[in-house]
Amino acid sequence: MAIDGVPVPEVEHYLEGAPDNCFAEMAWPLVCHRSCLLVGDQMHFGKQWEDGGWRVVALDEVHGKGTRWLAGLLVRAEEKV
Repeated sequence: MAIDGVPVPEVEHYLEGAPDNCFAEMAWPLVCHRSCLLVGDQMHFGKQWEDGGWRVVALDEVHGKGTRWLAGLLVRAEEKV
């Protein structure tokens, strides 16, 4: 993803105003369309992230579509800043 120019993510990013156990494995809070990667049980908090203005990406999507797909989402979001 670094080759594709994707900004470095924050690891274990917590959603402001959410329960203490609500976090994203990786998050890109500084891109125009804030995006986060939710894994496992964290998907239960997906609506809270979306309601907070975040684009939620599931690990299953990355497995199915690939890291280049994710990089494309994030680079396009970064270009709008």
